Amino acid sequence: MKKIPECTVATIIAVLALIPPVSNTIFMVVNSKLWLWMILACGFLGCVFIYSKSSVWLKLLLVYCFVNCFLSRAPYISFSMYASVIASAFFYLLCLKIRDFEVIFRTIQCIFFVFVILVVMQLFKTDTLLNFNRPEIVYLGTISNMMMCGSFVICLTPFLLSYKKLNIIPIGIIVFLTRSSGAIVSLFAGIAVYALFKARNKKMCLIAVVAIALGLFAYLRADTAISLLFKHGGRGQIWARSIELTNERPWQGHGISTYRVLFPLYSKDVAGGIAPSWNYEGTTGDWLPWRRAHNAYVQILFETGYVGFVLFMGFVGSLLLRFIKSPKIEPAIVGMAGLSILGTNMIVHFPLRLEQSIPIIICFAAYCSLITQKEGAL
Repeated sequence: MKKIPECTVATIIAVLALIPPVSNTIFMVVNSKLWLWMILACGFLGCVFIYSKSSVWLKLLLVYCFVNCFLSRAPYISFSMYASVIASAFFYLLCLKIRDFEVIFRTIQCIFFVFVILVVMQLFKTDTLLNFNRPEIVYLGTISNMMMCGSFVICLTPFLLSYKKLNIIPIGIIVFLTRSSGAIVSLFAGIAVYALFKARNKKMCLIAVVAIALGLFAYLRADTAISLLFKHGGRGQIWARSIELTNERPWQGHGISTYRVLFPLYSKDVAGGIAPSWNYEGTTGDWLPWRRAHNAYVQILFETGYVGFVLFMGFVGSLLLRFIKSPKIEPAIVGMAGLSILGTNMIVHFPLRLEQSIPIIICFAAYCSLITQKEGAL
């Protein structure tokens, strides 16, 4: 009975982390009584959250997101997705109840074991589960493509390194096998932060880590990464257009979870999309540039405006501040490195938009908060 929070959180993480790469849709009837009741209940729970023992930034963000739904350019989508925001917030509170993270560590480790087995089978072309009878690898792990696979492994990394530092070896191998620039840079960002706090000659150690990271990055993916950032229709152009559109509604943004629908509509002139013509969620156009910004910060800015973005970054900043003030003990140093890994990955990927990654990130945020309390360890 004493392990109820730990076992509940571990079960949720495991169930969502093992979602197979298949399409899924939640059908809802707009303005049905059940839907309306759910939204009102979620608004009530958002206000209840104010009385929780959590960050004031998170409390303000949760209430703001509910208000933001009324101002959204696609209110039905925003109101519907607000339910997931509420679920995530209360999952965070559940994670704060954990007093022994051993169950969580072992769960993450087992997820990683399954993931490694899948990747090995797939790379040796003996996968008869996800890539059965396919001439080439379509799915790597259970997360679909190489980039998303690398991002998911990066989301597991903070917990894996907090549990066993030797996990860095298989993590590094898989990340490099995915050839994902974002995952590679994220991993080295965490190593650099850890080295900065642990090494005696911090400057030289940091210089060495950065030099190795840049060398590997240049060897593996520099040409592709530069192309993705600066070519017509590349990430750099998409980020610039996203900020430009945000500035049209700077305070309220366009509404939570609206990027995937609204950005393609407002960016039909941005070529380089995945199809010359498209029909997506009831809308049509000549190009479908991007349904995700491939930058969590830019997408949050687009959807919630500068107010929501400041509240979100205030919560992240409060976690960093707690680390700075905490004793420089091993759990706190590893935690800061893990936060750096996730923060870097969010610059080029979209881990906050994957069901598999979200509960892991939320749980790690709670872990960061807990290890910096009082003595700095659980």
